[in-house]
Amino acid sequence: MDNNGVRWLSLSRVTPAPAPADNNVKVKLSFLDAPWVATRPVQQVFQYDRAGGEQEFAAAVKRLRESLAAALALYLPLAGKLAYVEETRDVVVDCSDPGVAFFEAEAVADGGVEAESLLPELDARVLPAPVMTVQATRLIVGGGMALGVSALHAVVDGRAFVLFLDAWFSISRGGSPMAVPMPDYDRAAVARAHPCSDELTRHVLSKVVPNLPPACCMAAGPTP
Repeated sequence: MDNNGVRWLSLSRVTPAPAPADNNVKVKLSFLDAPWVATRPVQQVFQYDRAGGEQEFAAAVKRLRESLAAALALYLPLAGKLAYVEETRDVVVDCSDPGVAFFEAEAVADGGVEAESLLPELDARVLPAPVMTVQATRLIVGGGMALGVSALHAVVDGRAFVLFLDAWFSISRGGSPMAVPMPDYDRAAVARAHPCSDELTRHVLSKVVPNLPPACCMAAGPTP
């Protein structure tokens, strides 16, 4: 299937490796996260001059998938799903079945490809929705490879997104996961700082996404 000059090759799922010891992790959004539920994802496209040949592209994708699995083991919420808990009216990051969709594609347009076509679909208009998706695109015209990453803004801000990408790419270059700074995604400190944290979070959610469920967020990226 062609989409703005991009032909989809395959879709797979990358899971954290090693697998998390606790498969029932749920991170409740705080009132600091809730305002971003209805915003566009945080997105980034990286372009590489190499990996334009079929064998080079396959080798690069293999390395990216393996290093992504190791990075997700450290940044578990990015492998989760944003979900609505009807009983409590909370929105949580559910990590009970972690994994990230990894799209492989090739750009075949002679006149160049729009950056949006190099970004993976991340549609949170209906919950549960994946927190992050990845797309590796082989650039046939001109050579090279593009790597697009999309992540929900309610789960990750710009700083956290950069830290995750740094960890992923460091591991991809052969660095040890043990050398990567360990993130802390526990929201308990926020709850302790504000005695009405849960109530405030639900109030903010009722304003920014009054129709939960489903959540009405903006979508971005191509649809395979």
